[in-house]
Amino acid sequence: MKYCLSFLFSLFLSVFVTAQDAELIENVDEAPLFKSCKNAKNSKECFKNEITLYILKNLDLNKISESNSGTAYAQFIVNSEGKIDDVQVRSNVEALKNATRELIQQMKIEEPAYKNGEPVAIKYTVPIRFKSNQFSSYDDFYAEEAGKKKVLSFEKVAKLPVIDNCSKMNCLKDLIENQTLEKLKAKGYSKKQLNEVRFTFMIDPEGRMQHLLVRTLPAKFQNEIKEILGNLEIQQPAKDKNGKPTAVRYSYNFD
Repeated sequence: MKYCLSFLFSLFLSVFVTAQDAELIENVDEAPLFKSCKNAKNSKECFKNEITLYILKNLDLNKISESNSGTAYAQFIVNSEGKIDDVQVRSNVEALKNATRELIQQMKIEEPAYKNGEPVAIKYTVPIRFKSNQFSSYDDFYAEEAGKKKVLSFEKVAKLPVIDNCSKMNCLKDLIENQTLEKLKAKGYSKKQLNEVRFTFMIDPEGRMQHLLVRTLPAKFQNEIKEILGNLEIQQPAKDKNGKPTAVRYSYNFD
């Protein structure tokens, strides 16, 4: 089974009792270092984004399928040796609480935070809010989004839509995937960020793009992708085997 997820991550400072005196991330010079953040210009932003991506990619929703929604507040210490300590989680869903604690405890940090040239411990809190709906496939998800109507993928529709004068699968794939990534690369995004790109959308029978979903962080990057895809010129909708306009969906690294 698959899940349609909505995650909201932000820094949330709440009261937890900790066994170690630790700094807040705003008060240090350099945040704890993930391996992927070694060349980052802003260590704090990179740290926050990497935690978000880590949880998005690794939280096992099969362990929390007992609930349709939930919130967890996970506070933890990254000690002066760069180790994860004192993980405390509060949640209204016990399974989410346990899964979040396990995930945070397994997180790998390369180096601790630094303040005035000295390694220091920091305390960090991540809220995780999720809504989940079970679907047997993304066809079912799109059926839900499009008024219970089955929406075929580009690979299964009888006649593909025409976008920017492309009507063949190879041309459309190059236009939607490769050219989007090239435009993002030209804007200065790294290879690692490009590897994290995930999106999906529907083209309705009137030839309009609908339900554009981008599962990528941070928000600025997500908006850049939406802008690029939103500028695609859809000249003709897809057609079914009877030659009638039909809705169709496209997914890139989304399933």
